[in-house]
Amino acid sequence: MACAHQPPSRRPVGSRATILFTKEPYSQDALHGRSAILRCEVAEPANVAFEWLQNGLPIQDTEQRFKEGSNLQFIAIDRHRDAGEFQCVARNVLTGEEARTANASFNIKWLETGSVLLRQPTSTAEIQPSSMVVLRCHIDGHPR
Repeated sequence: MACAHQPPSRRPVGSRATILFTKEPYSQDALHGRSAILRCEVAEPANVAFEWLQNGLPIQDTEQRFKEGSNLQFIAIDRHRDAGEFQCVARNVLTGEEARTANASFNIKWLETGSVLLRQPTSTAEIQPSSMVVLRCHIDGHPR
């Protein structure tokens, strides 16, 4: 009994490939002022355009934050500008098919120095060599 030769399987005319993410952005810790990257890659990148959203709105490239290939690169994380939810959108430019990743965000850690006040003695004129000095410091931040 001979086996009939079957041609390789092909997609029916008019069918579309599904966009499958191989790398997706994930929520992560980041230090204010340090670099970071959100990754986004698909299995078949031919004819796929990538867009990044922050809180549902398209991100415009700047010197501090820009798309590098399909990834979103941050030169220096800013605790105000980079707060919120980020999402990668992959769109097939030929078929219009679109896929979106889950949202990801940064847990931005920061410290901000504040005022330092002299508590004891009450004036700098009262400070003597080798005497005890008590200072009050105010530091604000999100270190965890």
